[in-house]
Amino acid sequence: MDVNTAFLYSILDEIVYVEQPEGFVVPGKEDFVCLLGKALYGLKQSPRAWFHLIAEVLYDFDFKQSTADPCIWIHENENGERIYIALYVDDLIIAGDNEDDILTIKRRLSERFEMKDLGIAKKFLGIEIEYGSDESVKLHQNQYIQRLIERHGMGESNPVATPLDTSVKLTSITAEEAPADPQEYARIVGGLTFAACVTRPDIACAVGQLSQFLNNPSSTHMQAAKRVLRYLQGTANLGITYRPPPLKLQGYSDANWAGDMDTRRSTTGYVVMLNNGAIAWKSRRQPTVALSTMESEYMALTDATKELVWVKSLLAELGYSNGKSNDPTDLFSDNQGAIALAKNPVSHSRAKHIDIRHHFVREAIQDRIIWVQYIPTAEMTADSLTKALGREKHEKCTARMGMS
Repeated sequence: MDVNTAFLYSILDEIVYVEQPEGFVVPGKEDFVCLLGKALYGLKQSPRAWFHLIAEVLYDFDFKQSTADPCIWIHENENGERIYIALYVDDLIIAGDNEDDILTIKRRLSERFEMKDLGIAKKFLGIEIEYGSDESVKLHQNQYIQRLIERHGMGESNPVATPLDTSVKLTSITAEEAPADPQEYARIVGGLTFAACVTRPDIACAVGQLSQFLNNPSSTHMQAAKRVLRYLQGTANLGITYRPPPLKLQGYSDANWAGDMDTRRSTTGYVVMLNNGAIAWKSRRQPTVALSTMESEYMALTDATKELVWVKSLLAELGYSNGKSNDPTDLFSDNQGAIALAKNPVSHSRAKHIDIRHHFVREAIQDRIIWVQYIPTAEMTADSLTKALGREKHEKCTARMGMS
């Protein structure tokens, strides 16, 4: 559902004055201004004022706000059946166990606001939703990607098999390289970033590397950015497919030690899986230099653990049970040294210098929130989130992330 002119419903808490609108200036009072009683589009206060209003309405409808994600609202009837509302500004996705309850909440919302009922969700914030005959759900961005490719004149380009060239290491611009148009480069990277964050974890590593050169891109960086567009040209239909029945929540953590050629910092990569598809992922340069592969992998484990703790708290609020309530969630790593350091909380000469915040993973293991297990590098799902891979390895990683 979509709320028409949502911001105009909101009452402002602050005192805001505006000039008299053009064409409605009162004769003889041209120097007067208007005191706003309600929000207008364009005010920085409007989104927050609207959220306060819709929150009050949903509280009146006996919805509870999720602690893990304040934009998710949950209602449970006397039979234990639930309705969920995911709110993004003025767009709402409503899901539930009881269709009559869904119709009731839609009717009550329509009585309170002027709304559009868009029916079964097939598109949301540029995400296309497909429903399979086997009760699977696929999320992809085919239309968005096609528009992105056309916008940058790559519609007739030849597709490539991987987003990153394994033979090219991206570094800061040198005197020998020609500079690229920074605005055009930023537009390409910005468009790619949205796809990488929403439905395309397979390009997350490439986008993370490209983003480091926004201030001063070279022709090499531009060529690498256009390579990602060429990769998307051949994989525009690729998306994440979630399949029933509910499968166990799992995490995969990996790191590429000293992969950044300029700073020698490592890259953290992790992916969280549920129902055969990725629900959270990350590819990011680490904030400090790691002195060993073990240290970089240990820092990646900490980031993955923090994400798993949050996901578990959100799923618990949604009523999802991951096996027995005291069962830890599996987190897989391909580094035995990092696993040993996480499971054995003793002082070690090779770990004395590691920032104390990275030892959060130890407490999570002791509290049975997670359990770290070894997995061979050949089976590491998060491998493509840390470095450029060849075609065969890249396709294996995308398939393991539930992309089809």
